[in-house]
Parts: sequence; structure tokens; C-alpha cells
Amino acid sequence: MTTSFFVRGLLFGAALSACAEVQNPTPPRDASRESAADATVADVTVADVSMQDVPPQDTSCASFDATASVVRLPLDVIVVVDSSNSFDRPRGAISSTLAPNLISALERAMVDYRVIVVGGAITAPPATMPRRYFYVNRGIGSGGLLGELPGHLRAALPHLRPDALKAVVVFTDDGSGVGNRNAFYTGMNAADLTAAFGTRTMPKYIVHAVAGLAPNMPPTTPWPPPAPVVTMRCSGFSANPAAELQELARETRGYRFPLCSLTSYSSLFDAVAAQAIAGVRLPCEFAYPMLSDGRTPDIFYARGTLTLSSGMTSTLLPVRDESACAMGGFYLVRGGASGDAGAGDAGAAMGDRVRLCPTTCMQVQADERAMVNFRFECPPG
Repeated sequence: MTTSFFVRGLLFGAALSACAEVQNPTPPRDASRESAADATVADVTVADVSMQDVPPQDTSCASFDATASVVRLPLDVIVVVDSSNSFDRPRGAISSTLAPNLISALERAMVDYRVIVVGGAITAPPATMPRRYFYVNRGIGSGGLLGELPGHLRAALPHLRPDALKAVVVFTDDGSGVGNRNAFYTGMNAADLTAAFGTRTMPKYIVHAVAGLAPNMPPTTPWPPPAPVVTMRCSGFSANPAAELQELARETRGYRFPLCSLTSYSSLFDAVAAQAIAGVRLPCEFAYPMLSDGRTPDIFYARGTLTLSSGMTSTLLPVRDESACAMGGFYLVRGGASGDAGAGDAGAAMGDRVRLCPTTCMQVQADERAMVNFRFECPPG
């Protein structure tokens, strides 16, 4: 008998063992508590996993193996552009580089992409290119940009795909300050935005910042995420270095680039495209398995194995919810509704998901060849 479920991940070979319902099982010790750092976004994938039942050793347990093939998820690039008169020169530079660099690179890599420009009008790609370009006419000016950015992203929602990775490229010549990034995160908590962009701890987006900061060396090289905030201004504009926007880019693994380098925007778009198509990485959430007879295993009898590209392995242990997270932990998330499973409610149901703790997620996504396997054990005795 064969059944199937969906997980998100790299080639995901898992030897799983599922068990019948157990009365009052004693869960294993939770991983030690520690603060959970924010997880970074991944180039997510979807895998179709077929599970083949094999004869059980007794009447209480059944075993099955699972393998998965990788399919790259879509990519949505949202370019947020100031629409004020002071932004005419940057808009012209964006128009001249968007199609020949960003869009052409995505075409060559055969990525299922869309490019959505929100704000100031940008010249559309040639008619000979695929119709994957959308423009949203919206007034975007200087001042307090971070608090308004969730609203600008909401304007793009009709053109976004729910499962797509989002790359947000923000251009601003803000001269007075872009505001506080906490205002951005607060605005992104709205239900319609979390559905498309994920949450702060489990984001599905990267923010790239183009503002009045000084260039890197060489000048055509974008500032990478680990580099500190640039406090010096670039020449040619009275624009602010936009420290808070830079911090947002750093927190989401985005690049930063000087607004004044008008003739080098192609380098930024090349880097954004390269990052988006760079290698598939494991995501941090997996569909929960179900046997062909409709039973699901107990999360507290699950064990995971993380294998890094170096060959090092570590054991992943279940915890009760995200508040109990530590390195090496994962927990059950209810499908379609009400958050974590919680203590005393460890059995899974159809649509539930296994989510890696944020610190575990960061470790997994830092290694492009990492693999995660899960095994669901029978209870002792």
C-alpha cells in the first residue's frame, strides 16, 4: 500500500517508523531552554514524498521509508521605488538595468520568477521577454519609509504567490530618516502579510537596501550582510545612510548598495539574482507524515538527525513549543489554525507540520548541503 505527503526540503531521505496510539507516553527530556535567535530566510523547495509501507514486526508498529525529489519554489522580486520628483535619476538607472541584469539572470537560470515594481514608474522589459513584470502605481515619498513599507508590500499582494520566496529591493533617497524598523516588523504582523511573507522568526523574504550610504571597495561590490552598518554618506545626493534600513537588510541576509552609484545598479541586480538562485537550501518546516491507515505518530517519540556537509551529525530532539526551543530542537505546529501542539497534546493530525527551532534553522540554512532525516520510534516497552 502506498501513500504520500508533502515536505519542504532538499533530497530528503528519511527512514521513519510510526507507532500506534500509546496511552500516557512519557516524553523524552526537552532540549535545554535558551533564547531563540531569529531564523534567516531560505531558498525553499517543495518535495513530493512517497511512502511505502512494509510488513510490521508486530500489530502495534508499521515502518516505511521516504525519499524526496527537489523542485525549486517560485521567486517574487518586489522593487519598491520612490515616486517623488527628486528620484528621477535613480528611476532612470533602474529602468536601464532591471531587464538586462536582474530579469535576464533569472531567465537564464530558468527560475519561475515575477518582478513587481511598486511606486515610481520603471520602464517595462521588452515585449519579447516573458510577461512576468507587474507595475503598481503608488505614491512613495521620503520620510518614515519603514513604517510605510508593509503597506507598499500589501499593494503588491495581488501579484505574489503564497509559496514564493520574496526578495524586496528598497530604493530611497530619504534625507530625514527612514524611521524605526520595529515599525516595519509591527506592520508585517498583519495576517495578510504573514501569509505571504512569513513571520519575523520564520521569514520568507529578504530585504535589500539602496540608500545614501557610502560605497564598498571596490565600488561595484554591494555591502554583504555581515558588514557593519555604513555611517558615511555617498556623494551626489543629500540622502541619509538609512541605518535602520541597513539593519533590516542585515537581519534578513540582504545586500546594501549606494544610491549615488547610478551607473552600477547592474552590479546590485546581478548580486540579488545570484543570491536568489544560488543553491537550494533546506527550509525549516516539514509536513507531518501519516500512515496509509490514517494513523500519525506521536511527536515526542520522534528523533531527527542533522547531517552537515562536513559529515558531522547531530541529534534533533522534540520540544513542546517554540518557547522551549534550543539548538537541536523541533516542535509540532497545528495545520490550518491554532499554533503549537503544546504539552499533553502531542499527537499529530493531517496538515500538521514539524518546525525546526530558530537556532536549529540557522544552522541548517548556513550549510547548503545539509540534510535532515526524521525517525518516529515506537514507545519503550
